[in-house]
Amino acid sequence: MNLFSPNENDFNFILADAGRDILINGIATRALISNLKVKSDYDDKYISTLTELSQGDRIEYNGLYWLIVSEVNGKRYEKYKGVMRACNFDIKFNFAGNIKTFPAIVESKVFDIETGQYMTLPVGKILMTIQDNSDTKNIILNQRIIKMDSAWKVIGIDKTKNGLVILHLEKDSFGSSDDKENEIANRWQYEHIYKLTINEGESANILKDDTLQLSVKLTDNGVAVDSPSITYVSSDANICNIDNNGLITGIAEGKAIITAQMTGKPDVKDTISINVKVNHNYVLTITNESATLNIGDNLQLNYTLTDNGVIVDNPNVIFTSSDNNIATVNSSGLITGISIGTVTITAQMADRPEIYDILEVTVQEVPISHNYSISINGGATIKLNQTLSYTATFYDNGVEVADQSGTWSITSPNPDGTTNVYATIQSQTGNSVSIKATSTSSYVNKYLELVCTLNSDNTIKASKQIQVKSLF
Repeated sequence: MNLFSPNENDFNFILADAGRDILINGIATRALISNLKVKSDYDDKYISTLTELSQGDRIEYNGLYWLIVSEVNGKRYEKYKGVMRACNFDIKFNFAGNIKTFPAIVESKVFDIETGQYMTLPVGKILMTIQDNSDTKNIILNQRIIKMDSAWKVIGIDKTKNGLVILHLEKDSFGSSDDKENEIANRWQYEHIYKLTINEGESANILKDDTLQLSVKLTDNGVAVDSPSITYVSSDANICNIDNNGLITGIAEGKAIITAQMTGKPDVKDTISINVKVNHNYVLTITNESATLNIGDNLQLNYTLTDNGVIVDNPNVIFTSSDNNIATVNSSGLITGISIGTVTITAQMADRPEIYDILEVTVQEVPISHNYSISINGGATIKLNQTLSYTATFYDNGVEVADQSGTWSITSPNPDGTTNVYATIQSQTGNSVSIKATSTSSYVNKYLELVCTLNSDNTIKASKQIQVKSLF
């Protein structure tokens, strides 16, 4: 290596060994970075590279942006060399809504060539050095920025140094369009933040065939927009529809989502859930005419449910008994008698318990099935002019009972169809009779028929055939 006449190969060797990866105006390369020999109030460093270098170039190194602040007089000793200074701020400039960010060197003092010393700028003024490029050329006088919790206004533009723009700024007042949080001056002058709100809230109820007028509020950066153009959409026009003026009409029972959106900006929107209800007029009627059943028997409760006079199909109805010890009722309305007594059976809508009807049910003992019969007791013969007594015994299902009685009669049917009285009834009670035979001798050996008819059921009779005998 010739130290007095270095060549490019020698410098390449040094770059490979001690160089750093950097970006010059966004292009990757390598360079030697070293500190200045003279102490400075700035973070300045020497940069040497084989890549062409000019004053004002932007360097990306060690996580920072730097600007070449020294003049670079071409290539010397096969390389380019200059002084770069660290940018201490990123400044956002607003070009009519187009935000550009520039790395900048911001300072509050300047170097006085005559005295060789730094002079502090008046309070409220700063200098800003940025790269001179196609974007920064658009900066104009009175353009504003926000930095260090203050607003600043450009009052001077110095382009005497090649590749650099030096801006003179003075402190300015904040304006209503400034975005202090994001340090963007005049942001809201060009940017719009729209917010649309449906004043009726998140949900509303209307009746079928009724209407509801929506009211909306559209703001731009917090300021109400007069007469905004709004587009309305219903998620289900079969449930409810909405016209261009925001008037909702209930069509059928159910729910639908109404969306109000700024015309031309569909992302600026709000929604409301509309619940359309029907004005119901339910009537539940139990149709059973009678409600008496025996213990152990069942009775199906029948009913109808109407809504505005129209029968409701498959209604959800529940049934209850006022006393399950007397009668029970299942989920289908089947009533079962349990013991003697009277209960109230209630049928009511499951979701509208105020809609109901009742049925009084009487439970009684199981009726006994009677099978009555009669037996006549007494002799089978009677003599002329003789008086005899006969008794009747009453049975129910073959068991003798004492709560029945009968009426007595005598017949004497002949083969020719005529009736002759061979005896007469002298007296009778419900279970006994006294009869007297005729005294006519011609009736000897004739027969008469003694009949006892059950008083509680005249279809039940008993008869006894009695023969008339002579006295001797």
